[in-house]
Amino acid sequence: MISYQVYFRQPELHYVEIEMKISVNNLETIEVYMPVWTPGSYMVREYSKNLDQLQIFDESAKGISFQKISKNTWSFIPEKEGSYFIHYRIYANEWSVRTNHVDIDHAMLNGAPTFLAVKGCENVNHQIEFHPHENWKVISSSLPEVGNEWTRIAENYDLLVDSPTEIGNHEVLSIEAGNVLHEVALVGKSNIHQLVFIKDLKAIV
Repeated sequence: MISYQVYFRQPELHYVEIEMKISVNNLETIEVYMPVWTPGSYMVREYSKNLDQLQIFDESAKGISFQKISKNTWSFIPEKEGSYFIHYRIYANEWSVRTNHVDIDHAMLNGAPTFLAVKGCENVNHQIEFHPHENWKVISSSLPEVGNEWTRIAENYDLLVDSPTEIGNHEVLSIEAGNVLHEVALVGKSNIHQLVFIKDLKAIV
């Protein structure tokens, strides 16, 4: 399993910090990469431009040297089997359906511009534990919970990048359509009439 700890220590500066843990067994070289694509958007995306302060450590907190082998790929040689930790941060200050936005009020994260992938390990479970800013109380994600609402899991990397997450103090509406419970996250101010909106959305679903 690959796991991520997600921190928002400086949301006013538009940064999200990631601590990634991977387990190494019989791998001579580890390659991690940031996608240049995102679901539903058929253009090359330069997500790696927002990544900085990349560091790699072993279980004893010893720093591990690595190389950048392409514009969006980093490689290191594990000295032994066990766990390795990759720390980095992402600048997130762009509002769109394919990017990230973080400020003092909320965080909107898409998977592809946020989570590094491990080459050859895309089909293992990916677990994410979010550590919200102290003023944020609400999370919306389609990924299933693991123990509590702040820990989520994806069966593979594709599901991870296809599951955006909103964290903050937004309003959540619940509707049932087709015998399936749906949730809608309302972020920011709007002039919608909620009853009409819910009725229309149920009809669309």
